[in-house]
Amino acid sequence: MSLAGEISSPFDGVKIVPGFADVYPNVRIGGLPQPAAWPSGIYASPGEPVFVGQIVKGDAPAQNVVLGRVGSDGPREGTVTTVPGGSDTITVTANSVPYTATFLTGYTPTVGDRVRLIWQGRDVTVIGKVGVTPGPGVTPGAGINAPPPPVGSGTFNAPALDSATMWAPGGWDSWAKGGGNVYQGSWNGSTVTGAWFYGNSMAELAGAVITRIGRRQSPDGDWRQ
Repeated sequence: MSLAGEISSPFDGVKIVPGFADVYPNVRIGGLPQPAAWPSGIYASPGEPVFVGQIVKGDAPAQNVVLGRVGSDGPREGTVTTVPGGSDTITVTANSVPYTATFLTGYTPTVGDRVRLIWQGRDVTVIGKVGVTPGPGVTPGAGINAPPPPVGSGTFNAPALDSATMWAPGGWDSWAKGGGNVYQGSWNGSTVTGAWFYGNSMAELAGAVITRIGRRQSPDGDWRQ
């Protein structure tokens, strides 16, 4: 004898019969409502087909245990398509099929939301919106196409750390020394040039475009063009 035959044989005192869910906790078997035990996690709405395990004893009424609902569960995700004002139900569409669903108080339904669904028999509840993690390098909450920061402009004061004059025959400061003065021109047929030295005093301007140099402050504190 097969396993199915053994399970359904009255000799074992157990048989599996088809039925329909009725007003909880009853089921209908052969058109008659009968009480049944429902294991945790098994749900069916009135009218839905179920499998019932029936424990049969010669000296006692049959005992019914619902083994499961016949048919597959509904889709796990859907898209909100209608949100009637003042209603406790909304319409969610999945695989082109519309479903009337309830929703949790913590979720505010909005048309177009992609939502997660939980089923109890043929009753469906929206438990919340499906989230999406930010892409690589995107700060949560930041706009992906955020406008670039405004370009800054202005003036920057950076006093010279040193200054000197170069005369070819004698080298630096051989033609004029001290006072922070810088000279340019020629002397006795040799070119005289000068320079201002700023060291790292302009380091924070790295990458900036300098459009004009105004008055320059020498190391001795005097201002010169």
